[in-house]
Amino acid sequence: MASASDAKLIAACKEGNVSTLKELMQSDDFEWKKSLQWLDKDDNEMDTPAIFVAVDYGHMDAVKLLLEVESADINIKDSNDYSPLQLASFNGNMEMVQLLLEHGAVVDQDALDLAKEHGHGDIATLLRGKIDFYVGMEDVDDIMIKASREGDVKKVQELIADGYDFGKWKDSDGTYQEYSPIYVAMKNGHIEVIREFLQAGVEAELHSTHFNHDVATPPATELTEEQIATIAEETAKEEEAEGKEATEEATS
Repeated sequence: MASASDAKLIAACKEGNVSTLKELMQSDDFEWKKSLQWLDKDDNEMDTPAIFVAVDYGHMDAVKLLLEVESADINIKDSNDYSPLQLASFNGNMEMVQLLLEHGAVVDQDALDLAKEHGHGDIATLLRGKIDFYVGMEDVDDIMIKASREGDVKKVQELIADGYDFGKWKDSDGTYQEYSPIYVAMKNGHIEVIREFLQAGVEAELHSTHFNHDVATPPATELTEEQIATIAEETAKEEEAEGKEATEEATS
């Protein structure tokens, strides 16, 4: 059971009562990192520092006040290994996410995944532009898979320019394995990445990929073979037009 002072602190964070919060923070027994037991908005039992309470209930001024403390750690983790940014991403609170980013919150894969999994596309887009997907990664195949999964067209282009070998992902019958970069991009609906693969010369093989794999409920974003065929046709037309343009310029 929370002590009287802890209960007041929890209540102040839940209610966004900045004056009471400021008073409590000035007391000698206030500890920024102290873990408190409280109930979140969905009545789940939580065990976290006070900032998580304010983040969960969406009180911007309370969070700002808590972050002014010298001992504040914006990337602190709670008992479930969540950070304040991850909680805000989970909740879909764009303003809170932006506030935490402004104060130096580190964007990691978990924060991005939480935003995506719970349908917060605007937050996912924001976080995707601030994350280093490849920190600590050295294997080029792991990097290509990651880029294909995340729809990172720039990284895919870099790897292709460096001569990436797609053939290593083929089975003995010449079809791409279901965990290949091509399949991963298709499964996640990244049309622009698929387009880069087509332009890299995998068009002829692409249509024999395992599009009709055996799953009970395919992901909503998964591209169909018909969609891939359309992309291939559009890409071919673009390349033909570019070829004509180059020829005309050379003969003019």
